[in-house]
Amino acid sequence: MWGLFWRLYAAHLFADFPLQTSAILSKKNKLKGIFIHSSLVLATSAMVVIQGALFRPILFLMLAIVFVLHFLIDWTKSLTGKVSARLGLLLFFADQIAHIGVILFVSVIFGWEYFYGPVSPFVRLSLAIFAIWVAPVTIHIVKQAIKNADEIGIYVEPFSKFAKLERTLLFVGLSFRNIPIFIACVLAAIIIRALLLLNEENVPVPVWEWIFVIVSAVVGRFVEYGSLI
Repeated sequence: MWGLFWRLYAAHLFADFPLQTSAILSKKNKLKGIFIHSSLVLATSAMVVIQGALFRPILFLMLAIVFVLHFLIDWTKSLTGKVSARLGLLLFFADQIAHIGVILFVSVIFGWEYFYGPVSPFVRLSLAIFAIWVAPVTIHIVKQAIKNADEIGIYVEPFSKFAKLERTLLFVGLSFRNIPIFIACVLAAIIIRALLLLNEENVPVPVWEWIFVIVSAVVGRFVEYGSLI
């Protein structure tokens, strides 16, 4: 069951964050945009279970259920229209909890007593996506809610390419058991941010983002190796 759950959850995160561009987000208040996004969820979910579906065709039914329920959840959320940042924060968490509930539901129904391969690679993939993409978005939404802004707005990360590279290096460095790789990756991440701070104005210092990355990497390391050292 958990093998299927983590596969589907990693697929969900990948479609909900890295693949959910600002162009798609701006159209999610319309059925067409929700359909495009739900189709991406279907595609990523199919990628992680297609091998098993060839031997268990009932998994194609599971994929259809995931698609329909994801569409309905996002469509229901879109009915709220323009809301304040604080209500948007509640809707954001409610939306993610609902999607996790769907994934857990189909995992219990279709994954019980079946082995879908090792869990740890998909746990670590989920954590990596969370650290690199989900954390900055979540922090942005929380900040807007604290400010009691009129709306959350679409998150556009300053220097996004550098920031993602920086966090990727941190995650890779903290995930490896090899100490020289760990030191090299962390130093490279620090140098990237330092160069930005020295050469550009208004560059944010990503304190909370780094904390999220480090926590995610440490958890991923523990899941993969069973220890932190």
